[in-house]
Amino acid sequence: MIDEMIVLTAAIENVKISVKRMNILLNSIYYILKLKVNLISMIKLNNNDIYKMKRLITFRDLI
Repeated sequence: MIDEMIVLTAAIENVKISVKRMNILLNSIYYILKLKVNLISMIKLNNNDIYKMKRLITFRDLI
């Protein structure tokens, strides 16, 4: 994390999500209890042909 805080993983599991009437299995999802939001790597989804991005997200898109 940015402030160099160490957080523990509560569990690592596989999760199924539904996208466009399809079930997709996401492997090795880390559950971190101290996070206040859900995070997902769109680049990993794109690289594994689960979700196609029109272009990669840049830092400028986030601010």
